[in-house]
Amino acid sequence: MNRLQPVLDVSKKLETLLYDEEHSGDRESLISKATALIDERGTLMDKLIAPFSEEEMEMGKLLIPLNSKIEQRMNMLFNELKLEMKELKQQKRSKQQYKNPYKDVEVMDGMFVDSKN
Repeated sequence: MNRLQPVLDVSKKLETLLYDEEHSGDRESLISKATALIDERGTLMDKLIAPFSEEEMEMGKLLIPLNSKIEQRMNMLFNELKLEMKELKQQKRSKQQYKNPYKDVEVMDGMFVDSKN
């Protein structure tokens, strides 16, 4: 049996999961399922030891572009998450600024100090 077939199968499952629009709204579920598949694929890849047969070499050639496609999609999702976190932080800062606009003001302009004491 081909040793790369399980790795290819798990990689295809991961690709399908990442590009499935149904899971795009439920990010927590997507992340947990993707993490499980990545862990499974990692353990399968750790078991692979050279030498490889011709059939395995051909399958490896299919696996390389699939891995880069998965990596691109994961980077895109990660960047979207970072952007959302940054926007959320900015919104929080804006709300605080709106509630108390003089909180961070360090200027003592307009203050009268009585010096007769």
